[in-house]
Amino acid sequence: MKGVGGDAKGAARRRATVAPHSADYAPSHLWTSKGERLLLPGGVLRALAETRPRDAAAADGEAADEEAVQAASEEPDALEETVAAVAAVPDYAGRGWRKVFDLEAANDMLETRGKGDRERRDQLRAWVQQMSRNDGYRKVNPFPERLDALRERFPNFVRAIDAIEALAALSRHSESEPPAEPILLVGEPGIGKTFFVEALAESAAVDLGSVALGSAQGGFQITGTSLHWANPAPGQVWQLLAGGEAANAILLLDELDKMAGDERYRTESSLLDLLDPRTATRFREHSMELSFDASLLLRIATANRLEMLSPPIRSRFEIIPIAPPTAVQLAEIYRRQWTQLCRGVATPPPLAPELVDDLVRRRVVPREANRRLRLSLGLALRDRAAAVRTLYEMQGQPVQRMGFL
Repeated sequence: MKGVGGDAKGAARRRATVAPHSADYAPSHLWTSKGERLLLPGGVLRALAETRPRDAAAADGEAADEEAVQAASEEPDALEETVAAVAAVPDYAGRGWRKVFDLEAANDMLETRGKGDRERRDQLRAWVQQMSRNDGYRKVNPFPERLDALRERFPNFVRAIDAIEALAALSRHSESEPPAEPILLVGEPGIGKTFFVEALAESAAVDLGSVALGSAQGGFQITGTSLHWANPAPGQVWQLLAGGEAANAILLLDELDKMAGDERYRTESSLLDLLDPRTATRFREHSMELSFDASLLLRIATANRLEMLSPPIRSRFEIIPIAPPTAVQLAEIYRRQWTQLCRGVATPPPLAPELVDDLVRRRVVPREANRRLRLSLGLALRDRAAAVRTLYEMQGQPVQRMGFL
């Protein structure tokens, strides 16, 4: 039986005979038993050339070459490592990768737009370098088949979790990666919509980018500022894909119903391009005047009031109402918030059941409860309290309440 090392060396030599021509490989004067010319790394060929007798008619020339090949193939930094390095290069064109950036177009842009302005050229070159990682491809990370931990943490988001699991299953069972349906979470302020999206990104192990539409002055946060401006800057969509690792990262469009101001129409038109699966494949980044593929982004928006959105925007989303949690669900949310806050604390004080009951009775929204529980924990640690029985009250700020189903 051949040893593991022998099998690996044999496999490496066999792969080397069919390795593609490149700057590192070249045909040698040696032939395999199957009549194929042996391809060798440049370093091995140079070693052969040095060991070959200067007299081409020397009878022992072939034997010397064979010994040189054998010696080079047994060196730890020679043939096996070279072939292994070539084999380790990802197949970017295969499944699990998506071509997001057209590097030929990016380099043409750099050549055209970078002329005559060194500062602008350096800036554009840095952006092109970001896009050029992995030859312009980004990973398509498989989402978890089940998100049971999220179901426990967010019991009133079950319908949203079902939709996300359905999209993940479609992607998993499709030969090509289909664009994800944009999702709109509609519910009361402070109910935990943004927190849920952040927890989803953590569970799926993908990058998360966010656009705060409530404070957006136009579509610039989405599409970037024009290249013709004095200080152009890329938009959040480009930054998420150029700086991140995944083509199917999560993009949070926060407070969709609060788009306002004179630039509202431009913001909406930019969103329409991003949300449509056809135009998202050629989404335009204004700071570089380049298009790229943003169609695999999981676009999740949040809103408090659906009626504030225009019909074209609403038609692009799978709309999922998020109902306020029941009393039982809310109590579980508070307890899980407390557990999360106590992580890393050596001896955290327990949260008194009566305080949980008080939070439920007062119907405190999860966002505010999390903030007040954090401060309550800090005071308990300061005072070395055996348990937390009172909630930190913020002077002059009424408790935010929610209704129940």
